[in-house]
Amino acid sequence: MTNATSKSDAARTRTPAEWVGLISLHGITAAWIGYGALMKAVEMNPQLLPSPILKLLTEIAKATPGDSIAFLEGSLRAIIGAEVFLAIASLFSTRYARLLAMLTLGLFCLILMYAMVTTGLKDGWGEALTGSCGCFGEKGLPASVMLAVDALLLANAFFLAPRARAGGMLPLGIGAVLGVGVAVLTPPPE
Repeated sequence: MTNATSKSDAARTRTPAEWVGLISLHGITAAWIGYGALMKAVEMNPQLLPSPILKLLTEIAKATPGDSIAFLEGSLRAIIGAEVFLAIASLFSTRYARLLAMLTLGLFCLILMYAMVTTGLKDGWGEALTGSCGCFGEKGLPASVMLAVDALLLANAFFLAPRARAGGMLPLGIGAVLGVGVAVLTPPPE
């Protein structure tokens, strides 16, 4: 038996936990991120972005010359494009999906925790737990549910998903092209 044959046999023998990790990483995580991009593109309303993101973008828009509304809309388009890229890369990249999922979901968790704490201090903890964070638009899930799902998917990427496997850059290139295409071609709000 050659070394190449033993490696391919090992690749076919996965534990149930690894299968759960792979399906969650390439299926559920990609769908979760992609659904967020879809809802943002459908509503195309930067005011529905999570409060820490909206606050940061608003401050940048105020500090820069030009049309603030155009800046916010352009920023929303960039976020949508980035989420499309991440969804495609998570779905198809065997090499980078785990790393991208850990970075993205870790960032999502930090943003949600910050938003929940600031909302809790300002409007009360009931609102922080039950209010929408804007991640899925106007009719999104409560921030606490979003945080729980993001944290669960993050834990999957850390503990169950197999380490990076061989693979090329093509899925990243396709994701980048599609992300830019969606960012540019999403129709403006009506």
